[in-house]
Amino acid sequence: MNAKYTRNLEITSSKVNMLHQLRHDAILNIFQDLATAHASEMGMGFYDLKKSSNAFWVLSKIRFVKQGNILQGDNALLETWPLSPTPYRFVRDFQISSSNGKVLGSSEWCILDWDSKFPRKFSSVKYPSDLTHLETRSGTGDFSRLKVDVLDEDFNYEYKTVYTDIDCNGHVNNVAYSKMALNTFTPTEFDGLNFKAFEIHFISQTYFNDVIKIYKKMVDNGVFVSGTMGDKIVFKALFEY
Repeated sequence: MNAKYTRNLEITSSKVNMLHQLRHDAILNIFQDLATAHASEMGMGFYDLKKSSNAFWVLSKIRFVKQGNILQGDNALLETWPLSPTPYRFVRDFQISSSNGKVLGSSEWCILDWDSKFPRKFSSVKYPSDLTHLETRSGTGDFSRLKVDVLDEDFNYEYKTVYTDIDCNGHVNNVAYSKMALNTFTPTEFDGLNFKAFEIHFISQTYFNDVIKIYKKMVDNGVFVSGTMGDKIVFKALFEY
């Protein structure tokens, strides 16, 4: 069993912005597909985990840092590898690289029980004992705490979740929240800011037809965006300069 999963990908027009650079939501889609493929290879994919342990994966946070810009037409090398799991936390790092740029990524996951939706210990699920973990980090730096208070004046728009936001677990997919954050910008505004890093924390699950209020606030090191539903925070994100 391979400790690292790799493959190549041509960057097509559906994955880039008006400057022909790899978009933020496309990066997260690539990360998600890589994690899914490697988990299946490890025997820890969606169907494997449900059948063997009555559990499922949940992504809790992800961060990536851009070095240069990966462009449309580039042949990119995709890599992902898990670190040794702790009792409740699973770290998986990523890298996308081409001749024009590189994206370094890191993510944190947990496993939830299908019935109770409570976190499960890794010792309680079937995990490959013969996997040798790489302890090399991608180089994104530590996750932020994302402690930013938003006010009524920071309200940006309201979003009602739709069919295409829902994933195989029956809740709103993580990439959909990144699109909600991205959509607080105009194309010209976002592409002109040239953000170098992005981080998003997924806090509460939402479902079809839920209404999420989106807030956007300028902070010292970038732009903070959060989504709320009633009195609960759904997600928090930071676009870093």
